[in-house]
Amino acid sequence: MILVQDQFNSLLGIGIAYMFLLLIPWLIGALFVGLVGKDRESGFLLPFIISIFFSPIIGFIFLAGSRTKAEIIQIDRLIELSNKQNDLLSLLALKNGVPDSRIISALNKDILDKEAAREWIESQKNKPNKL
Repeated sequence: MILVQDQFNSLLGIGIAYMFLLLIPWLIGALFVGLVGKDRESGFLLPFIISIFFSPIIGFIFLAGSRTKAEIIQIDRLIELSNKQNDLLSLLALKNGVPDSRIISALNKDILDKEAAREWIESQKNKPNKL
């Protein structure tokens, strides 16, 4: 009986050793994926958890679909510039007597300073159109 128990313990020891041989690279890969994800939209934690539960390869595939933080900042700046451009075009259209609903929505959303915009609009109404 002692012989069977010794064989079982030795097999169990080999199984644990193989488990650690697989687990350590898995965790190192998951940590690497998390560190790469730190500079992305998803951050460190989400890719790290995906890599732990599925595999580091799946974690890298997940990261390939996410944007970097620099891309997000650039997109936000482009949206902000586009909104400013639309506001200026609306003011220009209103100045030239073209009715435009964008200026009204911009004033309602507090995108523009209401008083300054109204003063400018009133001052432009008195000027003749140059079209």
